[in-house]
Amino acid sequence: MATEVEETIKRIQAHKGVMGVVIVNHEGIPIKSSLDNATSVLYAGLIGQLTEKARNVVREMVIYIFYSSFLNLANLIY
Repeated sequence: MATEVEETIKRIQAHKGVMGVVIVNHEGIPIKSSLDNATSVLYAGLIGQLTEKARNVVREMVIYIFYSSFLNLANLIY
């Protein structure tokens, strides 16, 4: 499994424009990186903020879809 991860990281890094790879755990802590420690921590923090914003958008969309479906169903019944 570790070999597969290393191979995947190498493939990602081979793409034009890729400056580095940072893998973070569920707490946003860098667990593997091709960058220096300070840069890894910086990007991990930014990734955490982006992830939280994306999570909130998805949550709001799910709530909106649920209520829209509920209202459509209510309109069909009444």
